[in-house]
Amino acid sequence: MKAPIIESIREAALAAFAARPESVKSIVGGANNLVFRVIVGGRDILAKSYFQHPGDNRDRLGAEFGMLDFLWKNGLRCIPEPLFADHARHIGLYQFIEGCRPRPEEIAWPDVDQLVHLLAEMWRLRKHAGAAALPSGSDSSFSMAGFLDNVEGRFRHVANTLAAEAAPGEVHEFIQCELSPTLEAVRKFIKQGARHSGLDLEACLSLEQRTLNPADHGFHNALRGHDGRLTFLDFEYAGWDDPAQMICNACLQPAVPIPTSMQRRFVKVILDRLDNPEDLAARLKLLYPLFGLKWSLIMLNEFLPVSRERRRFAGDRPEDQVRRGEQLKKSNCQVKAVQAYLATPVFFDCLV
Repeated sequence: MKAPIIESIREAALAAFAARPESVKSIVGGANNLVFRVIVGGRDILAKSYFQHPGDNRDRLGAEFGMLDFLWKNGLRCIPEPLFADHARHIGLYQFIEGCRPRPEEIAWPDVDQLVHLLAEMWRLRKHAGAAALPSGSDSSFSMAGFLDNVEGRFRHVANTLAAEAAPGEVHEFIQCELSPTLEAVRKFIKQGARHSGLDLEACLSLEQRTLNPADHGFHNALRGHDGRLTFLDFEYAGWDDPAQMICNACLQPAVPIPTSMQRRFVKVILDRLDNPEDLAARLKLLYPLFGLKWSLIMLNEFLPVSRERRRFAGDRPEDQVRRGEQLKKSNCQVKAVQAYLATPVFFDCLV
């Protein structure tokens, strides 16, 4: 598979720089796409070949390159510079970033503060020329009812696909005995909380209150340079969104999370940087368990055909059975965390 992709990268580099690369070497580590280190004209470039599938029609290249191009042109430098988008070949060329991925135990407040800076800048830049042309983010919505519909739709898709796939019995038991009743409890929590707070579930967030969201932001998608500064990567799902999802995703991202001891401080600081838009803190409290449940469902993607094919495309081939077992355990832990939040929803009490 890689030989034709390497030739496509050579052609993309030729179109971008009027020179063919001196070398194209695969980089191990991408879970969704193929990435390569390219040397052209003595310069290191990162080339990304984006996964394409009839069952996943998202324009990953368009979303990522478009957002990075907008942010770079407006002065943001904690991201890689976008260099060239070859839409015909589904290849993006970017600045090559030297660095290492942070480990969970390394994360300190200066790192969290750099994430705050990225998110606050994307909020500030939402009013700049060119922002309106950017697409909505993946899984974005502008009403609480819309987010409920999104997660319920994801749940139905996972449940129906796994039923057709004849997934192991323990997966079906988990879906029926844990996920399904927890989703019902979250729905009830949101509806009751909205009535109590005087919020309309169907109300559409005004343009003024929307933000630009990296979507899959966190320290798992960052590289630390020699100076300790972070460069944030992976904007494939980026776009317009409710800042409630942006903030919750930063807290819920499971791979390299914001340390629990820093999460409340993070929320306070980012709300202050966003000037605490109307009703945002109240929406955070209500939507937090719903986004937590969404992450639980994302962890079950390993059982879905399209996600498995995407990982194989990226060259990631550990034993399926081992990976699936690990993801099922993580999904179960996430559901337990949602259930604990519903039992004592006090995390955001200091904010509302």
